[in-house]
Amino acid sequence: MASDGCVNVQASDEESIIEGLCALVRLITRTVLEELPGYLENKEPQESSMAPEPRELNRSSHSQRLVLADELSEMLSLPRSSIWRLARNGTIPSVRIGRQVRFDKKAVKKALQIGIS
Repeated sequence: MASDGCVNVQASDEESIIEGLCALVRLITRTVLEELPGYLENKEPQESSMAPEPRELNRSSHSQRLVLADELSEMLSLPRSSIWRLARNGTIPSVRIGRQVRFDKKAVKKALQIGIS
């Protein structure tokens, strides 16, 4: 053993270690492939009270509410630069979808109403 606590391994030892690891991997793979189908057939899905029910997203309603800055500027009769400034300082909410920034019409109207009040 070396002074740093590591074991010095000779080339022939490395080869036998690699061969042993490969044999172990083959054994594990063979065991999994033999046992997994039987396991899956006998496995019953369990109801979990922890998992929430999946819900359908109504994408059409979301996509109709999300608009680009150009559309929002037309709706509000504001210059596009004002839309970007309001979004940048957090006055109106925005959503980034990929490289595009979109605005939820209802959320923007609500934010502006609160800001006016």
